Amino acid sequence: LTFSLPDVCDALKLMSGKENVKLPDAVAQDLAEKSNRNLRQASLALEVMYVQHGALAEGTKVKLPQWEVEVMDVAGSILKTQDPKTLLKARSKFYELLAHCIPAETILRRLLLELLPKLDTAIKGDVVYWAAFYEHRMQLGSKQIFHLEAFVSKVMLIIKKHVMALFM
Repeated sequence: LTFSLPDVCDALKLMSGKENVKLPDAVAQDLAEKSNRNLRQASLALEVMYVQHGALAEGTKVKLPQWEVEVMDVAGSILKTQDPKTLLKARSKFYELLAHCIPAETILRRLLLELLPKLDTAIKGDVVYWAAFYEHRMQLGSKQIFHLEAFVSKVMLIIKKHVMALFM
């Protein structure tokens, strides 16, 4: 079920009103956008912001959840260097995320969404194919870390081959 930005903003305003919390329109809009119109994520982020800041002012910055920041870091590392050290770093971050009960499918999906806008159009199809492939394998298997690591390895290989082909 997908809500529009105004729907999410209205719901956040309604929730904050019932809790006697003043929520500026700009902050509600920012929350709705950063949560990708996910009402559950937006309401959790609103609660976290209120606990951290107390009264919400017009310029209050919306912070992403730490697990998303970690996945963005992995995506940046993959794009920057394609080597075993990067793969090892990604694996340790994945272990940490899985240990904090972030579902492997969610990690994979967020990683893909972070990578796609930054990839060359020529390789986007391959990356999406392999994301679907490894997500399916995750459903069938028991060790999710292996599938996450295999996806990162495959993406690094695709990027490396593409870059090498450009210079040949």
